[in-house]
Amino acid sequence: MTYGSAVDASLASTSRFQLDLNVHLGWAITRSLYLVGGYDGVLDEIFTSGTYSNQISSSLFSLGVRIYPFVNGLVFGADVGVSLLDGNTALGYGLGGIVAWDFSPFGLNFEVGARTLYLNFNYSSPSYMFAVMPIICFVIR
Repeated sequence: MTYGSAVDASLASTSRFQLDLNVHLGWAITRSLYLVGGYDGVLDEIFTSGTYSNQISSSLFSLGVRIYPFVNGLVFGADVGVSLLDGNTALGYGLGGIVAWDFSPFGLNFEVGARTLYLNFNYSSPSYMFAVMPIICFVIR
């Protein structure tokens, strides 16, 4: 996770705990195309000395698509929406690449992949947040 070189330099000597939460609901337009609405939340807890900590919370509320070009295998996704960083709003983007197993029109499916978030903000520090996070999904169809 990065906030730009100036903010990252100030965090170099700190300990950090990061937690990601991704919740998305999809509606099938066709068997291989889904419209998705979702929430991505990132908590970055920063410990500077002893028990003192600072917290950066960011969120993305988005709409997007998921494309399943094959019955099993690679899944592509893209989202755009409103992002929040400590009370400030801006435009945010999400991209994902996922591998799906046992894809069927109904039932429970397992997916593993990675998702990137880019949240752009209108103030100087931090001006953006970029994160790459793993995804493990159980998809109910």
